[in-house]
Amino acid sequence: MTTLYHRARLIATLCALGMTFLSQGGPVHAQQRNYLTTEEIVAIGVGSTVAGYAGWRINPIDSSKKPLINGLLPLDGTMERLIAGSHPKPGQSNFLDNDFGSVITPVVGTAARLFANLAWPQDEPTKDAFQDLFLYGSGLFGNKGLNDAVKGWVARPRPYVRAEAGTGVDRPHSSFTYDHNSFWSGHASSSFFVSTYVNNRLHSIMRREMSPGQYDDWKWVSSVVLYGWSSLVAVSRVHSLKHHFSDVLIGAVAGILVAELYYGFGEKEPENPSGFSPAPAPPMVTFRFNF
Repeated sequence: MTTLYHRARLIATLCALGMTFLSQGGPVHAQQRNYLTTEEIVAIGVGSTVAGYAGWRINPIDSSKKPLINGLLPLDGTMERLIAGSHPKPGQSNFLDNDFGSVITPVVGTAARLFANLAWPQDEPTKDAFQDLFLYGSGLFGNKGLNDAVKGWVARPRPYVRAEAGTGVDRPHSSFTYDHNSFWSGHASSSFFVSTYVNNRLHSIMRREMSPGQYDDWKWVSSVVLYGWSSLVAVSRVHSLKHHFSDVLIGAVAGILVAELYYGFGEKEPENPSGFSPAPAPPMVTFRFNF
């Protein structure tokens, strides 16, 4: 079987794995918006700014920095041969291995999130849109800061540093810092952040606008499309020898966790989604006084 077939099979497998995220759909009842207070907005903004500043300060490194990870982790060798081939060409690249691949997902995610908020408004449409934009933008910024900080701290060499040594290939943006910014993948992290945030927003709208049966029938669509695309982005980084498989795997997990954190700031579960008042629980200890 050809290497191309292996790559296609892996991409299809990763797209299918995106369906495992369907469990995040949560309860069928719609969530309520949690409008942030001024103090909460300041705290979130400051936290994101601190993360961004930490990344800016920690990321630049020089040759005196010793990598914390300087080799293959479990599954790296097998998965990289499957994706990039047993004998990758020097300078191997693909259509996502450029600035376009870096910005396309956040830009499209911003447009999709804005369209969803305006097309299916809830409570106060303008306030909803601006708060969602704030949380989405702050999350992206904080996610990048965290990613840059870890890259500078770990200083893992990119796969092409070893694979293309002595070939004379000049990689774009090549520098000591860039060449040792492998762990973890910023492309994978930002792409999975966007997919998770937008998927949560779409599922929230679907739970509100659809019946429980309709929601169960259609909730898989956004998960497969969004996580399938993010999986393709992750695979492209391994194929171009920019990252090890473990880099994109951990980056994806990090992006998902950060997205869940920031999305959760703006949502809350209804206090009584069933619509009736439950009977109060009997007291565990009763005191009786007779006079």
